[in-house]
Amino acid sequence: MSSHALRNLRLDIDDDGIAVALIDMPGRPFNVFSDDMIDDLAALIALIENSRALKAVVIASGKDAFMAGADLSMVQGFTTLRFKHTPAEIRRVFSRLTYTLRKLERVRVPTVAAVNGLALGGGLELAMACHYRLAAQGSTPCLGLPEVLLGLLPGAGGTQRLPRLTSPSFAAHMLLGGQPVTPSAALEAGLVDALADPVALIASAREMARHADAGARWDRRGWRAPADHAHLLEGADGAERLLAMACTGARVAHLYPAVGAIMQCLRDGFQRDIDAGIEIEIDSFLPLMLGPVAGNMVRTSFLSKTAAPKRAAARVAVSAADVKRIAVRGVADVPPRLAKRFEVRGATDSVDATLLFDDAAADHTQPCPLRVRSVLHAAPADCAAELRIASAFESADCVEIAGDDSVAAATALAIANRLRMTPVVTTAAAPGAASRLLQVTRACAEQQLASPGARAAVAHALDLQALFQHAGLEVAPLAGYTDVDRVYGLKLMTTVAMEAARLFDAGVFACAEDADVLAVFALGFPAWSGGPLSYLDMLRRGELPGARAPAELRAAPYYPH
Repeated sequence: MSSHALRNLRLDIDDDGIAVALIDMPGRPFNVFSDDMIDDLAALIALIENSRALKAVVIASGKDAFMAGADLSMVQGFTTLRFKHTPAEIRRVFSRLTYTLRKLERVRVPTVAAVNGLALGGGLELAMACHYRLAAQGSTPCLGLPEVLLGLLPGAGGTQRLPRLTSPSFAAHMLLGGQPVTPSAALEAGLVDALADPVALIASAREMARHADAGARWDRRGWRAPADHAHLLEGADGAERLLAMACTGARVAHLYPAVGAIMQCLRDGFQRDIDAGIEIEIDSFLPLMLGPVAGNMVRTSFLSKTAAPKRAAARVAVSAADVKRIAVRGVADVPPRLAKRFEVRGATDSVDATLLFDDAAADHTQPCPLRVRSVLHAAPADCAAELRIASAFESADCVEIAGDDSVAAATALAIANRLRMTPVVTTAAAPGAASRLLQVTRACAEQQLASPGARAAVAHALDLQALFQHAGLEVAPLAGYTDVDRVYGLKLMTTVAMEAARLFDAGVFACAEDADVLAVFALGFPAWSGGPLSYLDMLRRGELPGARAPAELRAAPYYPH
């Protein structure tokens, strides 16, 4: 057996010429795509093509997961590249992985991806560029293309290979919904070719590679997509079917350019050969990178949200012991979410914290009228901090934490983390920053939009339905909008955003990221905007036709580039 080592992978070749390329990026918990990783993949391809001793290649992971998406520095570039580079330069940067995977797909020997768990974004695109895919058995959804949730599309051939491996319908569900699927669902759809015992995954992949033919099915002479598959994408009905699968909902898809770009890739690319389809994907990806929505969503929905627990811990500045045993007061029944995550004890027992629900939150299965009075107190000893929850407790995604006592605030943070709620620490006095922003939303809407129908039109125009509902406003079913409705909505968003800016200037939020995360994930401020302070930066740059930046808006952007 021989071995070749690169920076991020190792190639071991057995005596039969079957190679295992083991991806194991040093110093990282997950394998991701970075410039170095793409260099190594290109070197692997060159080695495969130049070594006549190689008969087949298995691509596997040396970590507990196969491969996630892009490296953090690459993801951060999604938010700023448009300000620093020309469209041609951006196209060259982001097409490099695409063309590298196409070269991998066309190597002369069979390739098998041994997928041991999580394969997201570029990781799944790598697996799809291999000729065969063998996935480890498991019940966890772990194979996915979540780019649409960040305002993007899979940019390394994912929109073209997925419908060819499965069907346009299955591909649309994955691409437009953004949710991962289980290995068994992937097998049923054709995304993977077989499942294997995780312990024997690489050995099974070796055997698959030993007896496999080289080449992707669409590169073989005479291959054609099934006619009934192509039919699904044709006509107005096809467009409606695709829109119905969008994670944003068909009614507001016009605000999320990635939805239309993915539909274009499916409709136009699937009907052509793979290379033409890949060029359509690249051409569809570029406008997303040049527009503001993807940058906003990548920053707030991924980078800022992911880093929120670390920012909260830094602001609290005190470490609390892990909270496991709690007493719960103020509700007749312990909420299932608490019962699942904590050991709930009686009021006289020894506990790590006592949680007292405000009487307005007595029904933990439904939000209360303004949905800002669901106040949860974390009270070790005689001190208290607040977990301010602006929606139904059972489904709340993000929580505002406030309290004068640092130990109590640290305990509240520990509770939020165990509940898997994204924490934002503020210095706002009761009822809190979230409450203040919803009060402004409600007052502005009631003044300008008297009827549920008028609110529905404005909500439809700018994806404001969740924000209105969190503010306790009645909204009729979405049924269309006009340019006037859009202008009203932009004025309302500007009013709310300026209130967030005042809170930020007063030190209530530690950073712009916290203000945006709280607004989007606790209050329902539209995701396309990135949050109120990202929205104000859009106004400052003139990126919202029909809206003007207020005279009192500060000159410096909240997110310098």
